[in-house]
Amino acid sequence: MSVSDLIRQFSRAGETTLNDIESKQLLKELGIPFVESALADSADAAVTASDSVGTPVHLKSLSGSLNNGWSPALSGPALTSQEDIKSAYQALSRNGDGVAVQKAVRPGVELSIAIQQDILFGRVLAMGYGKLAVEVWEDIAYRIVPLTEKDARLMVREPKGSRLLDGFGPLEPPDVVAIQGLLMKLSRFAEETPQVLTLALDPIYVYEDGLAVLDARITLRGD
Repeated sequence: MSVSDLIRQFSRAGETTLNDIESKQLLKELGIPFVESALADSADAAVTASDSVGTPVHLKSLSGSLNNGWSPALSGPALTSQEDIKSAYQALSRNGDGVAVQKAVRPGVELSIAIQQDILFGRVLAMGYGKLAVEVWEDIAYRIVPLTEKDARLMVREPKGSRLLDGFGPLEPPDVVAIQGLLMKLSRFAEETPQVLTLALDPIYVYEDGLAVLDARITLRGD
């Protein structure tokens, strides 16, 4: 299914915020790598989903308010046992909307990237090195859409957090070309898809040989 087909499928009257699994369907069509998730609407389904994506897993709420538009709450430590998975499901699904069961992956250099709407400049792409840098220190690089290749190169190195590009402790130096490529894909997506009001990818783990989006949230303009 194409991006435009998915947009039409998901669009409703008024603004629509897609959950993590719906948002990742769009990322897949854009060729953006992400960590696999599966929907679970019961404790037993959460166990089945964990077998599907592979343990250990995290469970994530698919509803509720976001913190400044960023990622939803996780279950905590990675889970392996059926009992722990069922308990986490019960804790996160009290509103009856189900949860996303996501494969746990090794940490990488962390990014937060967003498409935002600015009153003066229109579509803006924002990037920082992780939630703490973005939300506490406001160490963020901004560019107006559409980006040029030069914009993407400069954006990656503008925040102070770009010191992580040399690696840090156990974290290997991240794939800079993959980061730049992701910024360009998102820029084209924002330019070509006016129905998208906002997008938040947080966190993104970047490794020496690529990257993966852990959490995604997209808001669409209503019909």
